[in-house]
Amino acid sequence: CIACAVCKNKGVMSESDRVQLAIMKENLSWDPVIEKYVCKFLYDPSKLVGMKDNSANVLRRSVTLDTKMAKLSQEHRDAFNDAYKIAFERKAFAKASDLPELADLVKLFLAMNYVFNAGSKSTPFRPTYDASFKGVNKFSFNEATNVGPSMDSLARCMLYLRTHIYWSSKDLKKCYWSLRTDLDTQSLCRLWVKVDDEGNPCFGEKKGSFQEYVCRVLTFGLGPASSWVKIALWDACDKTLPHGPARDALERHSYVDDINLGADSVEELRKMKGEVESVLDYCKWESHGWIDSDKALGTAPSTHEIDSFPSIFGFTFRHDLDRCVLSFRINLSPTTRGLHKDEDFNIKDDINEYITLHGISKRQALGLVMGCYDTSGNISSLQSSLRLLYRHVLLAQDNLGWD
Repeated sequence: CIACAVCKNKGVMSESDRVQLAIMKENLSWDPVIEKYVCKFLYDPSKLVGMKDNSANVLRRSVTLDTKMAKLSQEHRDAFNDAYKIAFERKAFAKASDLPELADLVKLFLAMNYVFNAGSKSTPFRPTYDASFKGVNKFSFNEATNVGPSMDSLARCMLYLRTHIYWSSKDLKKCYWSLRTDLDTQSLCRLWVKVDDEGNPCFGEKKGSFQEYVCRVLTFGLGPASSWVKIALWDACDKTLPHGPARDALERHSYVDDINLGADSVEELRKMKGEVESVLDYCKWESHGWIDSDKALGTAPSTHEIDSFPSIFGFTFRHDLDRCVLSFRINLSPTTRGLHKDEDFNIKDDINEYITLHGISKRQALGLVMGCYDTSGNISSLQSSLRLLYRHVLLAQDNLGWD
């Protein structure tokens, strides 16, 4: 915080960020009853005063979402509703009528949608929450609260891993759900959830009604969420872990819900992993297994099949080559409600032949430009070519429609 004379973050954080960090640390507490960290959000009173009840506005959007869900496959509807079932079971969401302590607080509803990510093995289809939605209000939730300093650096984490002989990484399970929010924030994070008579989520089904629920934990979409996770991790380190390589890695080289460790010997890395596990045990945080860079650490795959290699930061790590490999697909087929009608077009095929046979629209050309995710810059030449292609489309036919 700002009072620390040897703060390692002072070189990369502005003074205003350090002040925000100090204030947020003061508003984080451990609740021994529920065994969770509780974070008290900070709000701009002048923006909260003008907040209007947007329940009707968000309800209309939720009904529209339900209509869209009804047109999706049963598999996708089940995946969407299962996400809410898990949230109910883990007490991340609660029925507003069961929380009388929220009755006199400012009410605000979050808009919902869904995202389809074919590349995700765990949650390819899931709900999302828009805390930047304004609706009838002048300010959104994220505009009214202090989002906190930016403490995660993907470039710094990748460099940290590549400057050590051995590295290990693991994901935290539902880390946002491991932090409870204060009552004011819960009242500002209300949702319209469609449930049947037994209280089970039923979006897209010909039954049920919309009920008012409250999100009691952090969730993706809330601006300060990643800052709160990092601050909670720092607090746990203060109470359980002495200064050393493991603590330095947790404080500086974790990225949202990814914990990254690097060392120059197998023994040192194993010791660091044990120390990290003790911190997670204190927080009561669950996690997935470790992804290791070498077979000597125990979890590296024995085959050279591309699907058997682990993924880190969106890259496939090849143990046999000691390299991070970027592999992706470009899909030019039309989409319906976010889902492609045809199989992915693989970049290894002849893209010129494909475009000659099927043509390419202005929308598809822009999709190509925005669809290549690469934090390393290894495919910058391809990205530049795609941008030139899109520019050519605009210059050649300036009045061209999107499709």
